[in-house]
Amino acid sequence: MDLVLHKDYEGGKWDNDVAIMRLAEPLTFSYVISAIGMAEVDEEIPNGGECIVTGWGKMSENATESSPTLRRVLVPKISQEDCAEVYNSHGYPITRTMVCAGYLEGGKDACQGDSGGPLVYNNKLSGIVSWGIGCAEPGFPGVYSNVATLREWIDTNINNLKTKHEKITV
Repeated sequence: MDLVLHKDYEGGKWDNDVAIMRLAEPLTFSYVISAIGMAEVDEEIPNGGECIVTGWGKMSENATESSPTLRRVLVPKISQEDCAEVYNSHGYPITRTMVCAGYLEGGKDACQGDSGGPLVYNNKLSGIVSWGIGCAEPGFPGVYSNVATLREWIDTNINNLKTKHEKITV
């Protein structure tokens, strides 16, 4: 297995929170395993756009175990300005490599254990579960890595892995 981390990622700041992983064995696609297209470079989710987040993470902040079944939640995209206003006031900068989704009143969100999972808009991978304050806390939407702004890095590093391992198909 090969793993490529973004060179500008810094833990605790979560900017450029993306990695590329080449599996040791290829996946076998079926009715439960399939590929998904990615957002194009700078393709934005409109504010309020309905996104789907899936994962096996905890069902609440205080849960001791992750979900035994894949769960999904629908959350609207929050404007960059509204998200930055909330998080900047608590010392957490929101950068262009991040996109926010959730409800400002709380109640629905990704949680611990969902990190790295997909945020899908318009049947495209548009975000990657990254971080947030709590789980579905009022005033704190989820923060996701923005695939559209990270797409060039993703494509370059997929191509580098293809060159390194000629048999990779994406």
